[in-house]
Amino acid sequence: MSKNLQDLQPDFKNKVISVLKRCANDKITMIPYCTFRTLEEQARLWRQSRTTSEIDKKTKFLRENNCKYLAHIIDKVGPQNGRWATNAIPGLSWHNWGYAVDCYAEIEGIACWDANNNAYNVYAKHARSVGLEAGHLWKHKDSVHIQMNDKSITDMYTLKEVNDYFENMQG
Repeated sequence: MSKNLQDLQPDFKNKVISVLKRCANDKITMIPYCTFRTLEEQARLWRQSRTTSEIDKKTKFLRENNCKYLAHIIDKVGPQNGRWATNAIPGLSWHNWGYAVDCYAEIEGIACWDANNNAYNVYAKHARSVGLEAGHLWKHKDSVHIQMNDKSITDMYTLKEVNDYFENMQG
């Protein structure tokens, strides 16, 4: 996974830079650790907390809906282990499109992952002030996450369109 802001879409990258500067002006240091993710990286994160049955059900659904490429990506990465990281299958995360970033708060040189730390309130406030969506404000908090808007990928594209877009990107 990339942590380079240059891997983000230019319009989003500029807003993220503004958020990070605003946080710094408030004496809050936010460190990007995940910008762009490949479909394979997304598949690994999605699979790592899923049962074989859940994975089989999802890939079957994708195949039945003419999304064989996305199913192939999930199959290709193989079994994974780990705690929950995402509900988004490959192609359905704004990270895959370059429109999301995850940042952690650095306090006295140490990473702070505590969503109750005020740094995440400040981060979310500044994200909203430049028109970005802040995961810290969601019902199921994802305090490190900000994205371009409050829409899901499937609010904008059909699953088949997502499948075809990424399949065509591969050549």
